[in-house]
Amino acid sequence: MNMLLRFSLLAVLAAVMTLTSCTTMPDDSSLAPASDAELANDVLQRLAQDAVTGMSTFNVEAQNGVVTLYGSLPDNTVRARAIAIARSTPGVKDVVNKITRW
Repeated sequence: MNMLLRFSLLAVLAAVMTLTSCTTMPDDSSLAPASDAELANDVLQRLAQDAVTGMSTFNVEAQNGVVTLYGSLPDNTVRARAIAIARSTPGVKDVVNKITRW
């Protein structure tokens, strides 16, 4: 009986490992926007919703996944946060910083 229980547990474990190893995770490209205009809008929305950058005004352009940020900000903290938000947006390949300080 003990041997049968061990064999059953081993069989279940092998089945679970086989099934989970066949599962694929979606890559970030499936989350990426379909166009540059959508990408720019996604970045702009994320900037607007953030507690640090939400009170600032930005212009965002995107071309082939490269996002350019424009604006005039009071300090480097807000600028760094804006760049980080843009970089973390699905579909963004690179960020060009054209933000100036006032």
